[in-house]
Amino acid sequence: MKDNIEEILQNIGAEAVPDDVHKIAQETSNHFSRSLAQTKQPRQPIVLEYLMKSRISKLAAAAVIILAVFLGLNIFNDSGGVTWAEVLDNVQKVQTYINRMKMTVQSPEGSQDVDMTFYRSTVYGTRRDSYYKGELISKLYIPAKGNQGVELVPSAKQYVNAVFTDEQIKEIAEKNDPRAIVKEFMCCNRYTKIGQKIIDGIDVEGIEVDHDEFGKTLFEKGKGRLWVAVDTDLPVRIELEGTSAGGSVQISMIIDGFDWNPGLQASDFEPNIPSDYTLMAQVDLSDSIEAVVKGLRGFAQIAEGKFPTNLDLMTVGKEIRDAFIALRQKQGKSLEEQPTQEEMENMLSIQGACLFYGNLVKEGKDVAYYGDTVTIQDADKVLMRWKITEDQYRVILGDLSTLDVSTDELAELEKTVMEQ
Repeated sequence: MKDNIEEILQNIGAEAVPDDVHKIAQETSNHFSRSLAQTKQPRQPIVLEYLMKSRISKLAAAAVIILAVFLGLNIFNDSGGVTWAEVLDNVQKVQTYINRMKMTVQSPEGSQDVDMTFYRSTVYGTRRDSYYKGELISKLYIPAKGNQGVELVPSAKQYVNAVFTDEQIKEIAEKNDPRAIVKEFMCCNRYTKIGQKIIDGIDVEGIEVDHDEFGKTLFEKGKGRLWVAVDTDLPVRIELEGTSAGGSVQISMIIDGFDWNPGLQASDFEPNIPSDYTLMAQVDLSDSIEAVVKGLRGFAQIAEGKFPTNLDLMTVGKEIRDAFIALRQKQGKSLEEQPTQEEMENMLSIQGACLFYGNLVKEGKDVAYYGDTVTIQDADKVLMRWKITEDQYRVILGDLSTLDVSTDELAELEKTVMEQ
């Protein structure tokens, strides 16, 4: 195995491989070898792909959620009383800004960190650069206009195309406006004032939101805090915390380092895909029913008929990775073997279903999802449903067919799920 590790490290493309990378790679190889001899796959952190130096890890990097930090903050309806008028008045004048985000994921296997820098413009769109231990691992570009985003994975010399609807692009653009951040925390009077303190030498005042619907697209359960400078009434730090995968994974995000109105140009938001990059995957993340069904079917193909137990992005990210590893083991394929384009698209497309589900929750559509008990073999059981009119629901069944039913018909259909 040592010779194989040496070959993998050389294929990554580094001219000189540091000792710590050798150690990580060898430990990873040993771990995978032990895993192949076991019938039960141990849990892995959802961002482990970014942390390992093997080829499979870098090619699968895009399977870590590419949109979570854009749409995951969409937590409440837009109605409700908003206070802190001065804060809203100040941030609405901002057209561009830069900020940092540190994401920490803790699981039974340990803790991993990914650092990100965001460049945001109401005119040009959004760019997100992701780093691990100072190494650039991906660049994500979301335009202000058009319907296609691009994520570059430099280590693999590959890229992902993500297709959105015009409405989704508009929503992402609106969330680049700092007003959206403030509104999400102050919406519907669901926040609690938590007093003042000093952050990085700045006097700040904070509010906290701890509600069942907070961050529903991103976490199973989450809460957040917003800290605003007393003298400028501009955000200084945003803190998000949540759990996923039945509580076995804890996620924290710290968003800070705001640079308001920097001199950003159009060129800062152009992907400029190098000529030697190849397509990793083409993914439809639009909120059409077809895209949702395609995402669920793609997950089931990887997970041998099972669906995600929950449709928050973090749980899905963990479960699709575990399922892919288990499938490779069953097929007798090396975990270092490059995923096919179809496999990558199956791993990525489920995100569209997550975003669709999160929007239904936000819009109060009486949505329910039963992926923890329903499989693709349960043709007549309700996998997911939501209200489309006052007395009608749209239903996705276990075989991924769809139909519209009345309230009474839904009650009959759901009996078999409830009895499990």
